[in-house]
Amino acid sequence: MKLLENVALVASGRSGFDWTHPSDCNVYLLDGGGEFALVDAGTGESAAHILKETSSLGARHGRIRYIFLTHLHADHSGGAAALREATGAQVAVHAEGAGVLSAGDEKAISLDRARDAGFYPPEYRFRACPADVLLRDGNEFRVGSLSVRVMLAPGHSRFDTYYFVRGGDGHVSLFTGDALFPGGRISMICTPDCSFQNLAAAFERLDREKFDSLFAGHLQPALSNGRNHLAAALQYFRSLRVPPSIV
Repeated sequence: MKLLENVALVASGRSGFDWTHPSDCNVYLLDGGGEFALVDAGTGESAAHILKETSSLGARHGRIRYIFLTHLHADHSGGAAALREATGAQVAVHAEGAGVLSAGDEKAISLDRARDAGFYPPEYRFRACPADVLLRDGNEFRVGSLSVRVMLAPGHSRFDTYYFVRGGDGHVSLFTGDALFPGGRISMICTPDCSFQNLAAAFERLDREKFDSLFAGHLQPALSNGRNHLAAALQYFRSLRVPPSIV
């Protein structure tokens, strides 16, 4: 599902477009003109669907260079192993979370608690995945004609990673995982590493950045006026209130 010239949606669960496995996040395909990357990987339950969609958009085996993970919750990273095996892409993850991903540490990503709460089926298990690229704040990558810049900032989880994707026309798309959603909404959950204060600090950093589109891990994207949604969240934080949560 093409969203912009260089961004397509290839999976989305019940908290989005209700297109793939109910627990999936929004999975995006970046098109750099012959070279591609994925932003997030879903649960792994929809890997075949994602591969079919990416292939239909020209991203066949060997053309997907990276799988950029926004954080390690299973709805975003559980499919990384299957997609890495099928495409040969390198999995890029927050450097401090690399060991968690490669060990498949369910407790470290609160999957045990999320499963008990009904966010995943009782039989769902997380597949460990090698970490090929260890991300640090300010890292930059090329995906064909696109430039991708990394910002590490904990909040929704301790491994939150934002991606600024700039096209040749200067348009900047911001991918925020589960940190910031359209309407200034957030996702505050009762897990040990979810921090209201850290999220507020992350948004203050974002306020110094320029971006046009906002692509979140769930719900609909904002194809333009992305900073308006950040401003809405900051209005809550700066008045000592909590923005509305999608959970």
